[in-house]
Amino acid sequence: MQQTKRPNRLDFLHRRVGALQLNAALGSYRLSMNATFRICDGFELPSRRAWVVRGDIIDGTIQSGMFLSFPIIDGASMTAPIQAIEFVAAPSRDATIGLLVACNDDTDRALWRGAVVPGQVLQVTDHDPAA
Repeated sequence: MQQTKRPNRLDFLHRRVGALQLNAALGSYRLSMNATFRICDGFELPSRRAWVVRGDIIDGTIQSGMFLSFPIIDGASMTAPIQAIEFVAAPSRDATIGLLVACNDDTDRALWRGAVVPGQVLQVTDHDPAA
């Protein structure tokens, strides 16, 4: 009959110290979460002072507080923090994901109308790439 080695306190402490050393080593690096999102369309939601970018997550995970990155003229890009994520019902298809970003005035509305291009794929990051 084969005996199994019973873990002792020293084994546990060794594993625990190893995990702490790994966490300390990783603490000096910024681990970033990225995602990609394909736009279907966009519309204003005046009651929430927000613009909804409706579409599908292609890859990754998106959370509120992350940043959408929109390409604009000459290789420059515009970023916007995601305020909320909600399901959006559309008459032509099943519910999709809606990313809500701030839309406070006429300037914002004009900006979002021009920036939201159906079929465009956006990068979503956990930090503001412009900062």
